[in-house]
Amino acid sequence: MTYHREPESLVRHCIEQMRAVSQRSDLVGVGLEAKAVIVVNMDNQNFTKARYLSRGAAPRVGDPMHYDAFIQTVCSLFTDRFNR
Repeated sequence: MTYHREPESLVRHCIEQMRAVSQRSDLVGVGLEAKAVIVVNMDNQNFTKARYLSRGAAPRVGDPMHYDAFIQTVCSLFTDRFNR
């Protein structure tokens, strides 16, 4: 098993790396259509103890990296693309 001295710092670093990935602003262009970060506390041995985290370094509601924002973006893109 791997132990991290500062797991929240590592999570914040990973989230900031994901923020740096480009996201498209329209149907054509460079970057991802939508992106999200889901933080899970898991020890890689006892999967039944794995938990989704919504506190600490995890993105909160209103953050562009939160899952809700991801779903809203995907729905908006589908509407824009197929509702013509």
